[in-house]
Amino acid sequence: MRRMAETENFVIRTSGLNESHSGTKMSLAQLITPQQRQRFVRQVFSGDTAAYEQLLHELDAAAEWSQAHRLIRQYFRKHQINPYVNEAAAFSNLIYRRYFPYDVYV
Repeated sequence: MRRMAETENFVIRTSGLNESHSGTKMSLAQLITPQQRQRFVRQVFSGDTAAYEQLLHELDAAAEWSQAHRLIRQYFRKHQINPYVNEAAAFSNLIYRRYFPYDVYV
């Protein structure tokens, strides 16, 4: 029986993932439908298309979910957006699915 150090319990090794699950991520422009975009701009970004496009540009550059989550959280906090409102949560969940497309819990 192999014993693991306590910190080993919290390490996620992505090398065991199927190669088709890792690698390049879909662009958010491809992931978000025109109807979703319109809804998000209107309800989450208060009609500010430029702010929506700027955040999407920053999110597209985020290599990992932790970076994307931080950007979303900062934007919501700065603009006093409740992250639990339906549309804000839907926006966050959609971004999450970019990084974990096979997660069935979202």
